Amino acid sequence: MKVCYRPATLVDRAQWAAMRSELWPDCPAERRQLEVEQLLSSDGLVVVAEIGDSLVGFAEASMRRDHVEGTSISPVAYVKKMRFEDTPKRELQRAASSHH
Repeated sequence: MKVCYRPATLVDRAQWAAMRSELWPDCPAERRQLEVEQLLSSDGLVVVAEIGDSLVGFAEASMRRDHVEGTSISPVAYVKKMRFEDTPKRELQRAASSHH
């Protein structure tokens, strides 16, 4: 099946939060849900990787307006978290960077 990359939407909250729980199993579910809601309402970007109706990965990026090592411009898209299942990492990174 083909992997589809797209910006996350409200419909993705449950699957996306579940993937985040695999990265941070000790983080309370309420906090993970709050973080998901905050990311959806911020000026950052979350790209999800989807096969059929299932999410298989995500990349979370924020806009950094402070100095970011190795850059000479501002703002800079900054990938904060990334997770994927059998999805080529470079493809997910490329999808995240192409939306900003």
